[in-house]
Amino acid sequence: MRNIERMKVMPRPFSSVNEPKGHPWLDKEYEKKENRTFDFGKKAIDQLLKENEEITYNSISEKSKVLDPEGQGIHPNSVKRNKKLYEYYKEHSKTYARKKVLEERDKAYRGKPRLKGFDHIQPGRSKADVRKRYGRLTKNELVERLIAAEEYIAEQNERWLIEQFDNIDDKIVYK
Repeated sequence: MRNIERMKVMPRPFSSVNEPKGHPWLDKEYEKKENRTFDFGKKAIDQLLKENEEITYNSISEKSKVLDPEGQGIHPNSVKRNKKLYEYYKEHSKTYARKKVLEERDKAYRGKPRLKGFDHIQPGRSKADVRKRYGRLTKNELVERLIAAEEYIAEQNERWLIEQFDNIDDKIVYK
């Protein structure tokens, strides 16, 4: 086994706060690619509108490959990464608008979760309705609901035990 001497760690060279970040010589190339992405994405959206097809990330990507003479097109994630193209997508996409409407409706439906007690719960309630209501909650809301339920059960058990011990004293006959 070779004895390797520890190398002295050299500090990084000082970089001024005023120095430009990244690689400024690549800015022209990035701008060219960004414009290409926007152009093909816009053409794809316009074509999808003419054909009365749904406008989604994947449909834009597929249509851009058809419209691109090189067949390269754009990646579905490029729609969201390119700010101008994403704004254009939001203006024309029915699926995006539908998703926003559903999110707003769900927010209004949820309201504030009732985490204070469970006295209002009836034993013969419809389990299908309860499943539907819980299905609309987020994971964090479900976790909070479960924690509140466990705390409620623990408090009820403690009350029940205290009640039982109080009742035992009444029933015991001392001789």
